[in-house]
Amino acid sequence: MSNYPTVEDTQLLQLARQGDAEAFGRLYELYADRVFRFLFAHVDNRFDAEDLTEDVFLRVWRSLPKYREQGCHSWLFCSE
Repeated sequence: MSNYPTVEDTQLLQLARQGDAEAFGRLYELYADRVFRFLFAHVDNRFDAEDLTEDVFLRVWRSLPKYREQGCHSWLFCSE
């Protein structure tokens, strides 16, 4: 994972912020496996990690209007 969002990530985020569900779907495709692996390593239960991954992306979708580009590790793992 790079230290900064890629050009594709940035473009997809902009589109998703405008309500483009396909762009958000692409972000999901790009990041869901990484999020799942991160969560599975912490909860050590496949079903819980799957549920939490869904929760993460639901929260991301709901939070997109408030997202501000911060240039941090990864747009998905940024925190205020």
